[in-house]
Amino acid sequence: MNKYSDKTLGDNAQFENLPVQEFNKITWRGGDDKLSMLLESDPGQYLGEFRSMVCTTGTPEKPSVTYPVLPWPVVNRRSGRETYQRYSATEMLFRPISARSRFVKYERGEDGKKTKDEKGRNKIISISAEFPGKGSGYDPHKEVFGVVMNEKGEQVTFGLLSIDTWNAYISYNKAAKSFEALKVKEGFLPVFKIGTRGEVVNGEVFPKTKSINGGTFVEIEALDLHSPMLFEITNDFDTLWEASQAWVKCPRWNASGKVSHVDDLPPMPEPSEDFPFGDPSQD
Repeated sequence: MNKYSDKTLGDNAQFENLPVQEFNKITWRGGDDKLSMLLESDPGQYLGEFRSMVCTTGTPEKPSVTYPVLPWPVVNRRSGRETYQRYSATEMLFRPISARSRFVKYERGEDGKKTKDEKGRNKIISISAEFPGKGSGYDPHKEVFGVVMNEKGEQVTFGLLSIDTWNAYISYNKAAKSFEALKVKEGFLPVFKIGTRGEVVNGEVFPKTKSINGGTFVEIEALDLHSPMLFEITNDFDTLWEASQAWVKCPRWNASGKVSHVDDLPPMPEPSEDFPFGDPSQD
């Protein structure tokens, strides 16, 4: 698109991409208190987890894709009779670079569940830059682009934390504000250590759950706020921030109104199996 293009033809605008060639899409999922037997072997399923795909399954039409290696355990999961692998971590070290958010209304079936298109994506029927309010039926959709780090403070890969449930949206924002409020030395930023460690009751570890509006969920918590790891603001980091602003401000992604071409939308985050704390319309 150039300066002479018709800006009212929103559906013909291109989506802006992140300024990196490779990254891991990361989602948050609450735990399941019925899976205590997995505490040692697969704690994320029990306590709650950040998760990401290891690779995709190849087809004759589309070869498989292997994603960058995360500094997290790889676990085996099962869906029906199929076994697949996921990166899983109950907590992660993450330095955000930039973020964007919007609110979306999904198409839902008679059972109230989100419907999908032939590509397995959640169908969106409308988008709003601001939350329309209680009773509107809109859900949050936030994406945070940043650097995933290991326990040594080394930058490992880029991540895109994708949030599309109310519980994850509110608890992540709360945790992020806690880190952003820290006073650190000039030229540095705090690294977010976020996730969950569960809670210990009578010597046993349980998921740290909260119940609101009839739903049970696990929060994304700010961890070790008293001793944050620091991230140096380098020229490369500043350049990435500048380069990512086109993605943040992408006119098509941020466009409000009815969605007329659902198939043209970028892939939505993987469905979360945790319990959202409830659509605000149910308050």
